[in-house]
Amino acid sequence: MLPEFKLKSLDVEELDEKLERAFLRMKSKAANRERKRKNGNSNWNPELGDKVLVKGQNQSDAAKGVTDKFMHVYQGTYSINKVLPYSTYEVVDHDGKLRGEFNKMQLKPYRTESDPKTH
Repeated sequence: MLPEFKLKSLDVEELDEKLERAFLRMKSKAANRERKRKNGNSNWNPELGDKVLVKGQNQSDAAKGVTDKFMHVYQGTYSINKVLPYSTYEVVDHDGKLRGEFNKMQLKPYRTESDPKTH
């Protein structure tokens, strides 16, 4: 019932070339994905007393002329006061006032220029 389509007969060499080009394209795209993949701080485990920065929830305010995208993303420096279950940490400021409990993904290690860079 369907009309028959005439297939082009491809040379074996032409088919091999197309397969080779497709393989190289897939390989280069995979290499790009690997290069761009997320390199988070999954190896970092904060300990008691470590200095950290806390990711904030900034909000724009048109009346004041404040735009969220120009605000600092991280706030602090704070210290780890207590290690809680499930990658949660209690954070206090330099006066010992409780800032809150935060997941590890919301924290970032605080480093000064004199600190050695670690991976």
